[in-house]
Amino acid sequence: MNGMRFVKPVRLLLGGALLCAALATPAHAADEMESAYEARKETAADALHGRIAYGGLWVNDSSDQGNRDLSISHIYYRLVSERLFGRDDVELNVDGRYRIAHGRDWNSKIPANRLLMANVKIRKIADTVDLTLGRSFMEEFVTQGVDGADAKIWLTKYTGVGLFGGLRPDPFTDAVNPDFTTYGVYAFSKTDLVGGSLGYAIDNFKGATDRERANAALYVMPATQWWHLMASMDADHDFDAEDPNDHGGVNKWFASNTLLHFTARPKEWLSLSATYNDFMAINRELSIEEAVGEESYTEERYSVSRLRVEVRPIKVVGLYGGFDNRWREHDGRNANQYYVGARAYNFYNTTWDVRYANLEWFTSDVQVYTGSVGLALDRADATLTVTRLTNQQQESGSANEMSQWIYEASGAFWLTKHLYGTLSFSYSQEEFLDVDSIYASRYDTNFTTTTFYGQLGYRF
Repeated sequence: MNGMRFVKPVRLLLGGALLCAALATPAHAADEMESAYEARKETAADALHGRIAYGGLWVNDSSDQGNRDLSISHIYYRLVSERLFGRDDVELNVDGRYRIAHGRDWNSKIPANRLLMANVKIRKIADTVDLTLGRSFMEEFVTQGVDGADAKIWLTKYTGVGLFGGLRPDPFTDAVNPDFTTYGVYAFSKTDLVGGSLGYAIDNFKGATDRERANAALYVMPATQWWHLMASMDADHDFDAEDPNDHGGVNKWFASNTLLHFTARPKEWLSLSATYNDFMAINRELSIEEAVGEESYTEERYSVSRLRVEVRPIKVVGLYGGFDNRWREHDGRNANQYYVGARAYNFYNTTWDVRYANLEWFTSDVQVYTGSVGLALDRADATLTVTRLTNQQQESGSANEMSQWIYEASGAFWLTKHLYGTLSFSYSQEEFLDVDSIYASRYDTNFTTTTFYGQLGYRF
């Protein structure tokens, strides 16, 4: 705040000095100053950019006599000024959306306004400090947000430390809420080839510790771009003394989110990627227990493993396949997916894709057949997709089964250099082959779901 109070007096002093200089300057010099001022205005305009957009979602479901129909509007806004107050070292960032439900909503507690970011950043204070005031999320401390101050101190060109503190965005509504506070520190080092960060934060709720965590992240991206590796881990402090068996005992640290991702392209015709993620679906936080009720609160641990391989016998054709596995802790069950497909890339401005997937989803077997074609033009692109799906329930030997056809169309286009639009349409035709299915809450064995989404926006 002191930096912001300092701006106005400086501008007044500079303005007075320029006025005195103009009165004592020859005409041709004054003309040069006016030209410089106009150029500065154009530069400031170039440094201002963002977007404003309106989006509408409409869903019609015939299965429940209209009780599942939805109509929701969104207004999206984004503003970035890289030269706030005409200064190269001051930047403004605002990003958010406003949501309007026309009638029924997914959930009555969904907030209307969601402010993702709203801050002023002052760069290179004393040549070493970047200070951000307002709502921000630290790039060097994954998922950590603050409604307050974030000071990043550069020790070298590539290395630094940071300190932050203030309120914490309400995790349920994204509102500014004095019940939630946060503070912490982090350190980082980053280049084009390799980088990493370490962070520590304490989140409070109504004066008590809500969550205490440490975070570590690493990336390796060689200049050859033939492979890269990203890894991160969250470790949480288990402060719940009422359950001595929780995560191995009282006053322990445990890994709450571990992510590893590796991508390689050893040959031009071969690419592969592998991902592993082990995470708590809900972390133990006092605020969550209060929101849902301690008797309803559960902690779920999952692990997800993915592997994908693609070969290109010729430049425009790719053959691919993959395997996904998901495991959940509470019952030890697994969900597995196998898929294979073929793609044609940029074939006379079109892209073709056919795919088959077999999904064993905990208690059901799902077969999915998908075909799509896309067209890319200079100022527009469009995609058509058809999916055939069958779902066979395996719980307690049941023969319950559902079949489904899904037809989708989507596109994006530019009306002018700044005005754009997107459209998407989906029509799902579903049939239950056994009315005793677990889906029997539906009123009929046949129903359809129609979904339409459109957005019109202006980028500047």
